[in-house]
Amino acid sequence: MKNVLVEYTYTGNEETWQQLIADFLNAIEADNRLKGHFHYQVFIMPEGRRVHIGRWDSEETLKALQSQPFFKTFAQGIQALASDFKSGFGNEVFSTGS
Repeated sequence: MKNVLVEYTYTGNEETWQQLIADFLNAIEADNRLKGHFHYQVFIMPEGRRVHIGRWDSEETLKALQSQPFFKTFAQGIQALASDFKSGFGNEVFSTGS
């Protein structure tokens, strides 16, 4: 699996942030091409830190995700809300379970 790690600080309205996350996660679950092929987790850390981890099984899955309007809305929304935004891509992730 390929992956992305996104980190930033968020100190704004929590409901606004939570709605953006919920809309993205719900859109992934509703998309038959992505469901089961793209996995996304979001962690709320102390002092407003946020960590997102996305994992996908193939380049086709990533391209399918990136072609969706909801992805563009989410990516732009996170970058607009976040301070000290950082992201990095990796080639492999090792884990247990699904």
